[in-house]
Amino acid sequence: MQYIVITKVPKVPSSGNLALAHLDTYIETESPHYHAPDGTFEGKYTSLLEKIGLGFLFLRQEVFQLGEVLITQDGERECVGAGRKPSKWNVEYEVFDSIEMAVAKARELVLT
Repeated sequence: MQYIVITKVPKVPSSGNLALAHLDTYIETESPHYHAPDGTFEGKYTSLLEKIGLGFLFLRQEVFQLGEVLITQDGERECVGAGRKPSKWNVEYEVFDSIEMAVAKARELVLT
């Protein structure tokens, strides 16, 4: 295992560290009802953005945060989570062989 620490991110707004945001916010339109046989609850929901007429809205969010620690197998792409690869984005990073060294670097960046 290797560990990547994000050491520099561009100032927002910058397309070098912004990706399309996925909004998973829904409005409950009918209360969930209990289904006894399988023990689940099932309700009705609609997308918040569609409900307020903004289904076309394109939002972006930062891909990486300063001091973020990624777990990798090859020092390139994170092996858990979204599988992000810092070299694809306008960020700087360092690769460490131990989690302790990576966390120390991350703390140094965030606490100073």
